[in-house]
Amino acid sequence: MKAIFIIIRFSILQNSMKGWNLNTSSNDFEEYRDKLFSDERMLDRLKLFEEITLESLISQSIDYRSVGAKVLILISNELPDKYVTNLDILIKPYEWIETIKVSSSGPNYQQIILEQLATYSENIHLATVRLDDDDALPINFLESIDKYNNECFKGLALSFGDGYAAIYSNKLKKIEVFKKYYYPKVAI
Repeated sequence: MKAIFIIIRFSILQNSMKGWNLNTSSNDFEEYRDKLFSDERMLDRLKLFEEITLESLISQSIDYRSVGAKVLILISNELPDKYVTNLDILIKPYEWIETIKVSSSGPNYQQIILEQLATYSENIHLATVRLDDDDALPINFLESIDKYNNECFKGLALSFGDGYAAIYSNKLKKIEVFKKYYYPKVAI
């Protein structure tokens, strides 16, 4: 049996400094939390998730069940309820997507994966993929990764380094730059 877990980090509040990408001017955790969960930022994140990430997930060339794929969206346990509700509405039609709340001490990927694996009654070949809430996958991604999800490739990492990069303007509320991008060993 095979499985593919696509793990998406959706605006996770982390109390470790390395997660504070928003906070360039201060070391104040409360200020960071306020910026992370601000209405303006969250509305942008939901829009990008819906129009880019979710669209790429639902447009895959093969069915999720055929390769044992599921999407696990990690959300902060402090994410305001209105955004949890909005996210739940977006993903409700897709039984292969679920949300998992994580604490501000950061997601423990190993624990999350082990908890998911505990739901299987037999051993499986597992591939994991990590995305951010504004990343997209090519239409044939599941098909491509499934070819390698077997005993021959056990313990190896895959890197599909060819892709595209986009720069979103918060001010203009649109993508300003879209270009071909090659990033070998990219961590998605």
